[in-house]
Amino acid sequence: MILPPAEAGSKRVSATESSPARECRVGNGMSSLSPGGTAELSRLVIHCGPVNHTRVSLRVHCIFSTKDRANMIPADLQDRAWAFIGGIARRCGMTAIAVGGMADHVHILLLLPATVTLAAAVQKIKANSSRWVHEQTGKPFMWQEGYAAFSVGISQTDATVNYILHQKEHHERHGFGEELARILARHGMN
Repeated sequence: MILPPAEAGSKRVSATESSPARECRVGNGMSSLSPGGTAELSRLVIHCGPVNHTRVSLRVHCIFSTKDRANMIPADLQDRAWAFIGGIARRCGMTAIAVGGMADHVHILLLLPATVTLAAAVQKIKANSSRWVHEQTGKPFMWQEGYAAFSVGISQTDATVNYILHQKEHHERHGFGEELARILARHGMN
């Protein structure tokens, strides 16, 4: 709720009795009067009572590469690796909606709960999956240090899942570097 300048200050707003937030106090800070004489809001503050439930819908498309973008995930291991990554997510309280990739990188669409940060999610997935790939191949395996992550709205979930699950077809036309550059540009991160 944004209060018009005439109602500046603080105002109490009551919700319905069935609402989890029974009462809220809305206030704003006035920075100054503009040349036209109208008030400009410098901030709007909403203080609400306790909310009984936390509800989060946080979908994140995560992408990370093997160290030096080396082809370190053999084709015959990829499906099991993607399933293992899904299992890591599940054991850590997340949901891997889709996992897919190539020999040198992985895409994961994660549904994160309120209690898991993105950085912690990626760290757990990388640490556990790198150990597993090493055990399966008998060769040293590491992911790159960084990662890319992009928020995904509910209306974009199906398209993102389709994109992740069809990595092989996509990479017949585009390399990983070109792919990542396009995704970064689409999100204004050139």
